[in-house]
Formats: sequence, C-alpha cells, structure tokens
Amino acid sequence: MRKLRHGELEECFADPVSWVARKLATKGRPRVGYDRVTKMAIYKYHAAGSLALARQHLARLLNSYHLSSPIRAAQCEDRLEEYSAWFSAEQPMVVKCKHNILLDISSGWFLSGEVGRIDYLGEEYDYRGVLLESSDDVWMEDLRMPLLQRALADAFHRRDEEFCVALQGLDGMMLDVRSFSYAEIEDAMVKARSLAEALSQAWMPES
Repeated sequence: MRKLRHGELEECFADPVSWVARKLATKGRPRVGYDRVTKMAIYKYHAAGSLALARQHLARLLNSYHLSSPIRAAQCEDRLEEYSAWFSAEQPMVVKCKHNILLDISSGWFLSGEVGRIDYLGEEYDYRGVLLESSDDVWMEDLRMPLLQRALADAFHRRDEEFCVALQGLDGMMLDVRSFSYAEIEDAMVKARSLAEALSQAWMPES
C-alpha cells in the first residue's frame, strides 16, 4: 500500500514523476509548523470543550516544536480565539474531529490524510466534511474535493449525495461548502486512477 496525502494531490497530478522523485529523496517526517499546531489546538478545543485548555495546549505545542516567533505565536492564538468565537456563535453539531481518510484509488495507491471536522447538518445534506486550511492556494475546484466527498461517504456508509465538503479558515471564517454530483465524483475517480498508474510506473524504476 502506498499513500498519497490529499493535500499533495494537486502537486502530484501536475507532475507525477517529479513528485515521486522528491518522495524517494525525502527522509523523515515534515516539520510541524504554526498552522499545524493551531489545528491541533482546535482539535483540543473540541475534545475538551474548553478554550482555556486549548490555549494551554497551544502553548505547550509551540514550545515542544520550538516555534519561537512571537508574531507567529500571537497569530496562532488569535486564530484559535476567532475560531472559538465562530463556533460558539454557530454551534454546529460536530460528529467527529480529525477524521483520517483512506480511499482506494487503484494500483495499490490510496488517498490519505485528514479532514478536520465532520458536522451533522440534517437539512439539505446529512453531513459536512470540513477541511481546516489557511492557504490561499486551496480551492473547492481542486481534484481532491470530490474524492474527499466519496471517501467520507464510504467511511460513514452513506451515499455520495448525503455528504458535502467544505473549506474553512483556521480562524473560522470563509466557510465555503459544495456538494459534488455522482458524475463529478466519478470523473475525479477516473483521473485519480490514471494518476495512480502513472505513479506506479514512475515508482518502480526508481525504487
């Protein structure tokens, strides 16, 4: 089994051969940064139901990962506060936080990675899978989005149309929601399968 994290899918799709070369050359895990510790503090906020405990957790994480920029640390704290304010105002029904997906693409490749929050809506769609992101480079039109909808529907034993997917900033702002049709999801799966074949061909000679 080989895993392709959904956050790397666009880069990989653009140039599979270069992506494989970088993966084979990279040793160890990627460094944890400020966005990641903010997201981990948000998870703590949901798990503990306490902003105070989430603040303490954030401080420990910043220290543990040697993230020492006062400006960036303050930004993390502000985002956590703003996210908490959004959540308190909106009060979505959270089913799960930090859900790890694993979608079989083909050729031994699986789409993996994390979805920050699963909300129960009970209206037009039953569930909403939310990616907590801070990058301006993330778009609802990215190839990964319909694939995430399929992965979440499969994981929760639901039909594709019972899920929608969303992008939300780490400060809780700019919640962008979309539900992809069955045809759109199937088209994305075809592209993903083609990518998996290209990855397998590129991986074999190098490895």
